[in-house]
Amino acid sequence: MPFRNRHTRQSLLVAGSIVILSLTAGCSSAQNDTQTEQSPNEISRSATSNDHTGSVSSTQQSPTAVLQQYFQAIGAGKFDAAYALWRAQSNQAPESAAALKTRYHGIASVQMKVTGDTHTEGAAGTLYTTVPLTITEHTNDGNDKSLTGQCVLARSNNVPGSSDNARHWRLRACDLS
Repeated sequence: MPFRNRHTRQSLLVAGSIVILSLTAGCSSAQNDTQTEQSPNEISRSATSNDHTGSVSSTQQSPTAVLQQYFQAIGAGKFDAAYALWRAQSNQAPESAAALKTRYHGIASVQMKVTGDTHTEGAAGTLYTTVPLTITEHTNDGNDKSLTGQCVLARSNNVPGSSDNARHWRLRACDLS
């Protein structure tokens, strides 16, 4: 259908541009909602619960909640569940759940404390969050060991066609000493 005048065409182009910008801004807002950062005091919870079921919940779960879940699973001796929280593409992931079991042999529980602000950035359709933390391993023989460092988690940035699994936060690296 031909437009009768130049002003009508320009008005439609402007209206279309506004709609596209509004949709783009809405997507950006929705993505930021999943990156809620919490202060260290809000997250300084013990990761010693034995209630861990081994399931991974929704994409709305924060990176720090995934770390809590990871250390809870280790403390509960659920190494398959802990191993499942590692990103398949990670070159720093343990070789297997059995390797995690060997690494944490003799650990009665693990307490995790976030020690600073988390930092999230994106690249090539993936979000990466760095979480500074200290963990305390409580051993069966009473010798506690504290480790400090950071863990990096990653997930798809809701890229069209990405799997549900790719949109879950997963451990990518964990450097603690």
